[in-house]
Amino acid sequence: MSANNADGAVVSAPARAAFLSMAARYEVADSARLDDLLNDAGCFLDCAYETVNTLAHGLTDSAGDIAVNSASTASMLFGVGYLIKMAGGATNAAHSRSDLATASNDELLDELRRRGLIGVSQGGGQ
Repeated sequence: MSANNADGAVVSAPARAAFLSMAARYEVADSARLDDLLNDAGCFLDCAYETVNTLAHGLTDSAGDIAVNSASTASMLFGVGYLIKMAGGATNAAHSRSDLATASNDELLDELRRRGLIGVSQGGGQ
């Protein structure tokens, strides 16, 4: 990903917040709103809870489909792990946006400088 600075030169833009990293890296869109990220995290956690709850109840019957088919059970548990990782990624991105929402002007300018989106010095008269 690249962008142009004030002089028109191409600069490398910072990577977006990781949402989930597996074989590929999934990133949170810059336009994602704080509330949407928190709602998504809640949805992922609800799905993870319901899956674990269903598996736990299914394992109480030793002759049931869940107890008998351990490969499918393991696959569902791996899926729950990824749901939890996605909830964590959405929550981390939400915290980042929350920090920016409450930052002072100087803190926002420092963050833009750190990302290379504005020049290092914004001194008088330039």
